Amino acid sequence: MISAARSVKTAGSVRIPTMPSQIKYVLASDIGGTNMRAALADRSGSLVARGSCATEPEKGLPSAEERLRALFEKVASGVPREQVGGVVLSSAGPIDPTTGVYVHPPNLPGWHGKTMKPGLATSLNLPVTIGHDATLGALAESRYGVGKDAQHLLYVTLSTGVGGGIITNGQMVTGAHGHAGEMGHLLVRPGGQSCNVGCDGCLEGIASGGGIARATVTAIENGRSTRMGRFYWAKPREALFLVFTGRSPEKRNVYVRTYPSGRESIPTPEAPRRDPRASSSATRTRV
Repeated sequence: MISAARSVKTAGSVRIPTMPSQIKYVLASDIGGTNMRAALADRSGSLVARGSCATEPEKGLPSAEERLRALFEKVASGVPREQVGGVVLSSAGPIDPTTGVYVHPPNLPGWHGKTMKPGLATSLNLPVTIGHDATLGALAESRYGVGKDAQHLLYVTLSTGVGGGIITNGQMVTGAHGHAGEMGHLLVRPGGQSCNVGCDGCLEGIASGGGIARATVTAIENGRSTRMGRFYWAKPREALFLVFTGRSPEKRNVYVRTYPSGRESIPTPEAPRRDPRASSSATRTRV
């Protein structure tokens, strides 16, 4: 791909590129703790092509960077390369929007102090802009979504983690290092379930996708009778996927009832697992 010269306009402390007339498209990506999604968008903001792959953060940032580069090449394969003007990365954080360097990201273990920005700029031969996913989500809602034309907006994202973005006077509030709006580790239930960094009772530990899945595991393994209990003991990975993605009748019940679970990790199919019902003759009441 080739790069194109561009001017910029300032929105608060954030520099937003303006595209020359010959540029028709931009590449964009959302990097989360579970999945990475990439898309080709036109000047109106409509998605022309899209794709996704697992983040697998435990394999390291260089591995994720290479898979994301390949994903970008794939979604941009149907348009002339000279019409693609740049790359925008929206990522779970904390992350510095100037350098793209991660700062102890709880759901991207091993990525602290590292960045994809220079590597992708070189391999794609395009300028790369990066920002915190919830902050950019807030901007998108204020421009295209339910908050269109709102001057003041608070955006909350619930996914692998919990994040927040703030719009004030129509502008993104980023803070000195891009960390403004990080609300996932606010304490909401002292002594409650932990998040991935061991913060007991924080919002992310209780309300994120991983938190809901951990609460479900704890409830089932403590003997709570549920409609997915038998499925869990037979196929734990698939059962947790149903809870995590919301396609389970149990999710609402677990979401409104928080079960403390300490720091237990989500079980894997390889881990030995015993159904407490197999060694108990007590009759349990279905709820």
